[in-house]
Amino acid sequence: MRETENEVLCAAIGRIRRDRNDCEASEILFSHFYPAMVGMVARQCPSGGSDFDEMLEILRIALFDAALSYREEKGTLRAYAVSCMRNRLIDYLRTRKNTGGDFLDPLGEEMATLASEEDFERELVGRESYLAILAQVREILSPFQYRVLLYESEGYSTAEIAAKLGTTAKKVENAKYRTRKNQKIRAIFSDR
Repeated sequence: MRETENEVLCAAIGRIRRDRNDCEASEILFSHFYPAMVGMVARQCPSGGSDFDEMLEILRIALFDAALSYREEKGTLRAYAVSCMRNRLIDYLRTRKNTGGDFLDPLGEEMATLASEEDFERELVGRESYLAILAQVREILSPFQYRVLLYESEGYSTAEIAAKLGTTAKKVENAKYRTRKNQKIRAIFSDR
């Protein structure tokens, strides 16, 4: 029997709680939330650069913290994690606005070493891959379905998406259903 997405994520979280250095479990968690993380950061920093990377790192830390503090009574894992990441990003943006300081380096010290060329390349390939997937998906879905998918990937509820798009929750649910049942979309994501 195939495990559900939530079961896989909960198993990864259990492994992280037992061993915070479990790289494989962390990668399962981060790869699942990567599209939502990039979407959140891209809205704040569309040009990329070091701010993009810094915000992405802040969201990775927030996701890890959310995984450690998640309890089922807090709602779905996805909604909880996205909420935690969104709150951390808001804190970061407020800190930058109010102090002009660096959230990850509050003393303003320069980093002693630069990221390795391999790390930079891996991050760039990941970002390009995400953008390529979005381009493919955009060609297949209607504009409405595409916007619903983006908001859903950022963790918004059906009611929130409906409010943002000025439509009914039923239309949003129908768009989600049609997207999930679309064979071309399923093929794109099954290759990842």
